[in-house]
Amino acid sequence: MTGSLPRAGVVVAPAGYGKTHRVSEIIRSGLRVLVLTHTHVAVNNARRRQGVPHGVKLETIDAFARRLCLCFPTLSGVPTETTDWRVFEEGATAVLHSPAVATALAASYDQVVVDEFQDCSKKQVALLHALAALLPTLALGDPLQSLFDLLDPTQAATWEAKTSAWVDQEELTYPWRWHDQPDRGAWISRTRTALLEGSPVELDDPSTRVHRVSQQHGAYLSRLMRGPGSWAVIAGDAKNPNLPSTLAKTHPWNRLTVLEVGQPKELVDFTDAWESGRRTLAVLQLIKQCASNTTKVPGFTSCHANAATNKPSRSNAPLAALANQLVEQASPEAALALIDIVLDHPDTHLYRPQLLSRAQRALCIAQTEQTPLLAALARVDNQLRHMGNNPGNGPVVGSVLRMKGLEFDHVIIVQPERLDSPEEIYVALTRAKQTCTIVVKEGQAVPWLASP
Repeated sequence: MTGSLPRAGVVVAPAGYGKTHRVSEIIRSGLRVLVLTHTHVAVNNARRRQGVPHGVKLETIDAFARRLCLCFPTLSGVPTETTDWRVFEEGATAVLHSPAVATALAASYDQVVVDEFQDCSKKQVALLHALAALLPTLALGDPLQSLFDLLDPTQAATWEAKTSAWVDQEELTYPWRWHDQPDRGAWISRTRTALLEGSPVELDDPSTRVHRVSQQHGAYLSRLMRGPGSWAVIAGDAKNPNLPSTLAKTHPWNRLTVLEVGQPKELVDFTDAWESGRRTLAVLQLIKQCASNTTKVPGFTSCHANAATNKPSRSNAPLAALANQLVEQASPEAALALIDIVLDHPDTHLYRPQLLSRAQRALCIAQTEQTPLLAALARVDNQLRHMGNNPGNGPVVGSVLRMKGLEFDHVIIVQPERLDSPEEIYVALTRAKQTCTIVVKEGQAVPWLASP
């Protein structure tokens, strides 16, 4: 990736500084625009929020790469049966060096817009550099929100490496998200500067405060989550996303709902156990991982114990009859009924509805279409990649990675000492529109916070 790109521009777009408005202006400019982003959810959100005028194409970077490879298989050198997105990215980069393809793209689009540029991998950056050499291209992103680089450093590229060849560079400077809270907006700007400089964060804004507790547990959350508006709890860093489900399970009175990330391991274990014939164990174990107080459901404990050895239960509880039916045959209908019995019990609290809903939808498809559960789940996952998961109306809890791109009226950050990168800290602090509470255990040092 050498040489300058005279028709390429980069906009540094801090969180809440009007990036969406900038993209919307370009989409509605009347130009033929190709808008590239990272997820199908982002594509669909843009379609719902802004509409898609004639001549505008919205798709993911990987979908664009795959489309080029399938249209020009000889130029790309990529076999049509390939499923590896990185191979598609390499092949598409090769396709873009063809003069014929360059002519076709110039006849189709006036401009390219790339969203969330900071999340691009090395191969995606190479692809976009090749595209920017052909068409006027504007990339919008923020180096302080590049969380995905933390997950896979081998594919990461520094912001400087991504943007050094892009001639025109600017930065959005006004925090529009907090236009009705100028003091908080100014504090967000100062905090950003401090993080970029490696300095501790000063809590000199009344809307952001530290709440000290004697123990890091969830009992205090119900006292903090009072008042109208949307509430979110950020728990867990980008590399260790298990804390949210633990917090929601062990403190059910907070009524927290977990926001899931990617393909949870629990769902993989569920399908593996089901396909291997341990169907009762698959269903009961998944319920136990998604709902609290399951032991209060009559028959649940004995059925779960027997399911470990795939033996029928002798309990007379209605749940046991369904569990025994699953031992004998693969019955999605019985599995769905078993789930309903547990969830209908007044003492159970479903704290991972997104996870359990995926399993239920897959079971419904398996039942109505007589398809294997694994294939049914693949269909559900494909639908969710395009539709996304609605956070719901109640208080939610998730890792900082899952909260990226979302905003809430009030945010509570627990175990802030786990956030050990400027990117994680910045994303966590900028999710709140009105108030942010940082919960710190007495005596616990938080290196990124300035001393009071």
